[in-house]
Amino acid sequence: MRKIIPNKARNILNILQKNNYEAYIIGGAIRNYLCGLESSDFDIVTSATPEQICELFQKSATVGNNFLVTLIDDIEVATFRKDKVDCAEVAKTLEEDVSRRDFTINAIAYDVNKNIFIDLIGGMQDLNNKILRFIGNPDKRIIEDPVRILRGIRFASQFNLKIEQETFYAMVRNKHLLQEIPRERIFLEIKKAFSLSGCSYRFLTLLKELGIFRYIFPTILELEGLDGGKHHRETVFEHSLYAVKALDNSKNWKLKLAALYHDCGKKYYEIDEDGNFTFKQHHSAGLCDLGLDLLHGLKLSNEYFMYIRTLVAHHMSSIDSSKSTKKLCAKLYASGVNIKDFILLRYADKKSNMARENITFSEARCNYKKCLKVLNEKPPFCVKDLEISGKDVMSILNLTPSPKVGKILSDIFEKVLNEELENKREVLLDYLNKGIYNGK
Repeated sequence: MRKIIPNKARNILNILQKNNYEAYIIGGAIRNYLCGLESSDFDIVTSATPEQICELFQKSATVGNNFLVTLIDDIEVATFRKDKVDCAEVAKTLEEDVSRRDFTINAIAYDVNKNIFIDLIGGMQDLNNKILRFIGNPDKRIIEDPVRILRGIRFASQFNLKIEQETFYAMVRNKHLLQEIPRERIFLEIKKAFSLSGCSYRFLTLLKELGIFRYIFPTILELEGLDGGKHHRETVFEHSLYAVKALDNSKNWKLKLAALYHDCGKKYYEIDEDGNFTFKQHHSAGLCDLGLDLLHGLKLSNEYFMYIRTLVAHHMSSIDSSKSTKKLCAKLYASGVNIKDFILLRYADKKSNMARENITFSEARCNYKKCLKVLNEKPPFCVKDLEISGKDVMSILNLTPSPKVGKILSDIFEKVLNEELENKREVLLDYLNKGIYNGK
């Protein structure tokens, strides 16, 4: 453990201890190390007060006096503390400090100089036994911060832990408190869970098991029990979760959200004369619901929302020809979507169909190579990629700057995408000189 601690953290610890203060690494870095994972954040806890810390470190800044945290060289140094309502109070011992933390696995400290772990709450035993447990009274821990429910589910998913019985029931009892939490904090936990490899699918299944799904993804829960149609053996809800599972090794949280929502429009189904469920235009039917769930519900930025919305809207688009691939790439480009993400979503969609569960990744790889072949021709993705500009349009057609110039360029861009015109300067100038736009 000693070797992986960065020098700047080691220096802080040494200075504090040389001045007769207790100082330890604590929290996520210790937990990750014991689970064989790397960490980028190394938090320090100490018996020194913020005032005493600032006397020792000139380049330090107190991060909110109410929380007794001081920032030194981008490392958070927290004073031993015990919580009160809306603030923290200085504690005298490490034991007092760890007793107010959230989970036992996050309350293990490490003394760098003595090279020993200090486990006062049983966190190492819980890690060894693969158990997630709140410290002390689980209801109290949740009431202090209901987001701890989602954090706990994320830890259980990431480290393959079983949620201890009392912790589990406390999460169920207090799940309604998540409705009172700012949606930005909810989104942050979803993003963290979906950014982890091998974690997202179990995270979703635990949300469902604990009855929390409806507070986070209400539109998806409406798909529960919905027949997937004659081409599927699973329900639409199961299909949506399996699509995330197919991408579980990815760390692209936006792509996983797109996979979760790709069939949200299937709730607007029809039943044909043979009694089969049909989902005409389902890729566009649910876009309004997606907007209510994601953009307003989870407080995504417009950039992230447009990425997900575009993938959902076009996940059924054809790439069977050069023309269809070029048109699709132009639409994806406008929303910041890479063609590779589209291919991965298509793969996840097929892999999550239990009637086609033996599908391999080779088909996705083949489709990607086919798209790359088209892209290597460097087709235009937007009007700016045309070999002519607005100045050319105005010069040839004797126009002044106006919306008409933009409309003409957009029209020409569409013709290039449809392979009616080549994106060559001489070809496009010749087309303009034919007088199509000025009645010659």
